[in-house]
Amino acid sequence: MQSKRWQSCTDIFDEAVEQPLNARAAFLERSCNGDEALRRKVELLLKYHDASGDFIELPAFVVAPELLVDDPDALIGQHLGSYRVDAVLGAGGMGVVYLAYDERLGRKVGLKLLPASLLAKEGRFERLKREARTASALNHPNIMTIHEVGEVDSTHYIATEFIEGTTLRERMNKSPIPPNEALDIVIQVATALCVAHRAGIVHRDIKPENVMLRPDGYVKVLDFGIAKFTQQETLVARTWAGVEVTTQQGTILGTTRYMSPEQARGQTVDARSDLWSLGVVLYEMLAGDPPFDGKTPTDVMAAILLNNPQPVEQRTPSVPPTLQRVVDRSLRKNPAERYQTAEEMLSELRAVEERAAAGVSAPSYSGVRWIGGVVVAALLVSLGVFYGWRERNAARENPPALIEKGLAVLPFENLAANKDDAFFADGIHDDVLASVGKIRDLKVIARSSVMDYRGARLAGKVREIGRTLRVSHVLEGSVRRSVDRVVVNVALIDTRDERQVWSQRYERTLTDTLSLQGELAIEITRALHATLTQAEATVAAAKPTQNTEAYLLYLRGSKLRELKSRAAGRTASISCPTSTRM
Repeated sequence: MQSKRWQSCTDIFDEAVEQPLNARAAFLERSCNGDEALRRKVELLLKYHDASGDFIELPAFVVAPELLVDDPDALIGQHLGSYRVDAVLGAGGMGVVYLAYDERLGRKVGLKLLPASLLAKEGRFERLKREARTASALNHPNIMTIHEVGEVDSTHYIATEFIEGTTLRERMNKSPIPPNEALDIVIQVATALCVAHRAGIVHRDIKPENVMLRPDGYVKVLDFGIAKFTQQETLVARTWAGVEVTTQQGTILGTTRYMSPEQARGQTVDARSDLWSLGVVLYEMLAGDPPFDGKTPTDVMAAILLNNPQPVEQRTPSVPPTLQRVVDRSLRKNPAERYQTAEEMLSELRAVEERAAAGVSAPSYSGVRWIGGVVVAALLVSLGVFYGWRERNAARENPPALIEKGLAVLPFENLAANKDDAFFADGIHDDVLASVGKIRDLKVIARSSVMDYRGARLAGKVREIGRTLRVSHVLEGSVRRSVDRVVVNVALIDTRDERQVWSQRYERTLTDTLSLQGELAIEITRALHATLTQAEATVAAAKPTQNTEAYLLYLRGSKLRELKSRAAGRTASISCPTSTRM
């Protein structure tokens, strides 16, 4: 449905084209009744008409995409390739962002229409596609997935995963964020930065508007690989078809507050710039206000370059000193004095989290631990107590070695719009688990040991899972089923350093999905450099059945049996079969 604004624009245009050229100005003066924005739009339409003839029946994004800046609703109900535009989600330096429906694959997407000025320089769109293609390969639960970068009728767009939830900015505006919640959010963002930085991608625009909070607790970082193309656009006036459009002051300030000193100076930036920006976000979550502010972008930049922020603990006394130290180090003006890698910052954040947990559930020890040990030893009447204490501490300091080529296949997340499709994600998970379990060189953890992690937030917890299950690697994944299409995303992660060893995205018809578990088992074996015999490959690749309908019925039946078992109070889980399931 066209918006009233667009309808008014086209109505006046229809009359204006019938006017003699020398009478148009007077006609527009009367018809627009002092509405300068409306008049500029009609003049744009007239300009395009004079250049290309009768075109008004074309979609707004073809006629004059710059009209969408002031009237983004004009595109609602129209189609851009296979995407049907359903609603406006927002607008900014990247252009207008819509909720759209991909009619080809049957899924909701975020659709970003890129402003013409963004791609004005020759070759810029091709560079954007290369950057986005690199970012789309990251395939991490804390990073928004880029589906496609395309062009329709000279209109450029980016189709991304649609994320239900709120931005961190919206959450910050709602109520103060307690330190434990802020810590959880920043750990997940830092985890995303670890993955991106290892792939050579620097975000350059970490800010609350680019962080999404899902209802299930997952945090998603937006616009990896494409933020650098818009950063300059948010700081300068832009020109489309001879009409100057100035970015709103709030948008400029919103970006400037999170700039690192080297960004403010226009210098080359690296991963440490992202860590500064994340430190600013953490400070703002804890203190309620940004560390550097001002009435104009110039004032903000001056504060970033010259001022030291007020300590967070003076604003929020409940912030632990260990977290204050993370903020302080992140906001060092000299990049060499900051954290040098996202892994280093993430390690300290996790240490803060562990200390906070220990402060609740375990006794704390003073800095003079060796003196305390001597005093305690002297007070112990029984030497057995003392040695027991020492052995327990030794066990904590030297945890059991991880099983090399040990693998935990964690429950797959159901991303389907219909939550009743969880049975399908569980079935894919069970099939993959059964297939890798047939490979002798892999030490695969039993299903009953991993089901405790169903629905759990895994971001920042992989190392802990590895220690608990004593495995060197975990496989995490998600499944999205829509009509007869299935999308499966998987990632193999080293639990020792949370490094992503391998990841893949599979998009199949429902029928083709029956062979997926065999492909996955073989790829995982290769990624772990495990031995795979021809006989094992044949068995692992065997389809559970040739009948898709029977397969779905079997999965539904298995899920119902499991639910019935839980309801009856039985705790035994349904074990994976050792041979072909059907």
